[in-house]
Amino acid sequence: MFLKKLLSAFLMPMPIVLGIVAAGLILLWFTQRQRAGRILVTIGLGLLTLFSYSAVTNLFVRPLENDFQPLLVDGRSAALDARAREARWIVVLGGGHALDRGLPPTSQLSEGTLPRLVEALRLKRQLPGAKLILSGGFGREVTHARILAGAALALGCAPDDLVLEERTFDTADEARFIGERVGTDPFILVTSATHLPRAVALFRKQGRDPLPSPAGFSAIATPVDMGTFFPMSGSIGKLERAWHEYFGHVWSKLRGQL
Repeated sequence: MFLKKLLSAFLMPMPIVLGIVAAGLILLWFTQRQRAGRILVTIGLGLLTLFSYSAVTNLFVRPLENDFQPLLVDGRSAALDARAREARWIVVLGGGHALDRGLPPTSQLSEGTLPRLVEALRLKRQLPGAKLILSGGFGREVTHARILAGAALALGCAPDDLVLEERTFDTADEARFIGERVGTDPFILVTSATHLPRAVALFRKQGRDPLPSPAGFSAIATPVDMGTFFPMSGSIGKLERAWHEYFGHVWSKLRGQL
């Protein structure tokens, strides 16, 4: 687990780009290899510039987000809606949080996690008989699942409708433990749109058939404005989320989880 997180951190776009620039600067300042140094700095700056444009980062994000669409959306019918109405469980995969007892639990959830819970509660309103499974065994003092539960209660969910899965530390754990809990029952799987293809694949590897409903889309079509023509730090954040999923898919393949 630690090795996976360490490798993932080092192989993110920003560390890679900064490493290329740093290597170029070292060559420029401390060696005679001036040409190689200039090439590396130019490559690093070029990559940083490209990664700052949504038009570029969306090329990595959209292939992940185009596989599935949210279920039970008013005014639109989807092929899986009929099966979704029979779901007994709505599974919310863990994301991230920052423990701060001075904040409400909704504000402790990370930017990528809160949309997952909101999507699950939207579905719950249409499926009053279904229960929410909130996942996440990680966290200092309080597990992530309990932070999710606190946020769900604050947003009006009844305590009896919540089931906490606190044995999970990554998506492979979630596929195994939650798969055992739901058995053959129909269930909806909610997570970030970029994360959903890998999550669905891991659940299917466990012999489960989740009904995917993505949340927190990153590559949403917007009108062309001035921001389209300028580099934005948010584009790098989108790329990092997509990059994390590609890395996670390779890691799962290497470990035989997919």
